[in-house]
Amino acid sequence: MRPVERGDLELLLAWRSNPEIYRHFRVQDEPLNWDEHVEWYESRSDNRYDFLIRYEKRRIGVVSIDADDEVGIYLGDFSAHGHGVATAALEWICNRFADRTPLTAEIHENNEPSKNLFKRCGFEKSATDGDWVQYIYES
Repeated sequence: MRPVERGDLELLLAWRSNPEIYRHFRVQDEPLNWDEHVEWYESRSDNRYDFLIRYEKRRIGVVSIDADDEVGIYLGDFSAHGHGVATAALEWICNRFADRTPLTAEIHENNEPSKNLFKRCGFEKSATDGDWVQYIYES
């Protein structure tokens, strides 16, 4: 893990513009625009942390925690799926920010792999909001 840097933005834009990834995001329903993506990066809260996930010397995804202690994760490199990388990354961020618990996550009801990932890492279902399932993690 390492903090996301400006030099990573092009890769993150490509990942986040893939409909197989953004279909699981609540606030995104189309590919991103470069200028808006850079504006988002530059205007992030001081209490938001985005980390690049590395596996076998490759950049493969992002795990983050926002100012409201909501955790998110995605693997942009699909070849990394099924190797336990997402589990390790989610456990890492939960441990790193254990002082900010409870942590939360919001996952689309049809995203079974993510729901299973968060449950495996100790998150428990706490509520629903339409098509979105809310999870909570307390250390």
